[in-house]
Amino acid sequence: MSITVEPLFLPQFRIFGVLIILFGVPGFLALLIPLIIKIILWLIVLGIGLFLLAGTQILEINKDQKQYRSAVSFFGLINFGGWKTYLSLENIFIKQAKASQKMAIGPIQNTVRMMVFDAYLKLSENEKIYLGTAKSKERLLKKIEPLKVYLEIPILDLSK
Repeated sequence: MSITVEPLFLPQFRIFGVLIILFGVPGFLALLIPLIIKIILWLIVLGIGLFLLAGTQILEINKDQKQYRSAVSFFGLINFGGWKTYLSLENIFIKQAKASQKMAIGPIQNTVRMMVFDAYLKLSENEKIYLGTAKSKERLLKKIEPLKVYLEIPILDLSK
């Protein structure tokens, strides 16, 4: 089973990926260079844009072989990351954390503080694997519910 943990790049970089894909074609058509070089340059820019847009961090678990891997995935097809074995799985736990984000426009700065919920998978070897973050507990529970059912382990709520 595979669960998407989070996008590999920040939203700003993913937006940049969309923009260079959209504006790459007209930009390279306007250049006064041979057509084959235009095509090669556009394919390079397209690859960079798709790389920024489609990269995600995933967690794959093979319950039958007792293996897991935290991997980087592109388009859900190409996965990079080594497999590790585990003895047993104990539970999935949710905890509450404080998060802050600084925003600045010129000389004006503001820090936004909020509470978020983090989910982790606890292995028997006192190791924990990050599963994801959400601003609401309900959204996080909805995301990790299929993993709970697949692994047949309880969810502990430590955020109270």
